[in-house]
Amino acid sequence: ITMEQPNRVWTTERAGEQWICADGGTALETERVETFLTQLLDLRAAELLEAQPSDMTRYGLDTPDGTISVWLQDQPEPQRLVVGTTVEGVPDRYAQVPGRPGLMRLPAEPVVQLLATTPDQLRPMTPD
Repeated sequence: ITMEQPNRVWTTERAGEQWICADGGTALETERVETFLTQLLDLRAAELLEAQPSDMTRYGLDTPDGTISVWLQDQPEPQRLVVGTTVEGVPDRYAQVPGRPGLMRLPAEPVVQLLATTPDQLRPMTPD
């Protein structure tokens, strides 16, 4: 999994049965990483826009808020979701999957939660 945003990039990878931060090999909690993936998988488009618009600014996709990439086993290229910035007057977020036609409108709350996730939130809880 790679999360790319204007001010940060982080990557996690699976090493056997364990998820780790790619930048330092820090172990992550499997349940937290899998919950993140489930939330990503559970995103449902509120609306599909058929045509590929020429003005991506209108959809907040000229400078995306984030890109989430997930590599699947035995797949050379990742599945990517590019999420646009907030658009005035639109409560949701527009997004696109590169290589597929059209755009989608996604509910803002789960998208914002996914984009706010950091590797620290995926680490095991330490006892106080």
